[in-house]
Amino acid sequence: MRFILLAPLLLAAVPAAAQVELLDQIAPEAGKGQIQLTTAPGGESIQLMSGVSDLLALGGTLAFEDGVLEEASASAMFRFSKPDQGPLGVAVELTGSLARGGSLSDLEARLILERQSDRWWVQATGIVRHSREEGERGTGLAYVGSLQHKLAGAWLGVETSGRFATLSGSGEVFGVGQYYAGPSLTLEQELGEKDLEVGLSWQQRVKGDGARSGPRVYAQFTF
Repeated sequence: MRFILLAPLLLAAVPAAAQVELLDQIAPEAGKGQIQLTTAPGGESIQLMSGVSDLLALGGTLAFEDGVLEEASASAMFRFSKPDQGPLGVAVELTGSLARGGSLSDLEARLILERQSDRWWVQATGIVRHSREEGERGTGLAYVGSLQHKLAGAWLGVETSGRFATLSGSGEVFGVGQYYAGPSLTLEQELGEKDLEVGLSWQQRVKGDGARSGPRVYAQFTF
């Protein structure tokens, strides 16, 4: 029932200005697939990932602004350890994106750190991104972080993200100086050998001129 109450939010388009940074998780295990639907300040996305081996997962993403396709991406994630085994889950994800019209819009590398125990769930993503827009180019650094504690069967905590440094080119193209923070809630449900995860967080813009404050809502199905 609680998933049904959250589902209509997945169809609510948020007026776009610039996409807020999204938290990334270590992708599915070998032989499993994962589909995720997300709406957040700045747009919506559909992502599909497939675990090719214990080391490698491949996938693609379609990103929309106000229901219009704006970007298509292909990703390769290299997983070195799992988030529920050992001290820390570690993965590196490489992504290339094409804008509407076929021009290269982004090249991105992500370092994903994740640890999930019975009571605590810690996630952190460091991002290096090269962006192109209308002949301008910019390369910069960004981050996303989440800390959640399990209470009454749900994960409750905080999420934060930001674009904090320009390495080269135009800081306006990269969007440096945009910061968000707010509370988060994640629900998990096992469906036999499949899993459903639904997350909700409030992205409060605390600095910068990026997308306006609003909810990030996602549904992730692993099969």
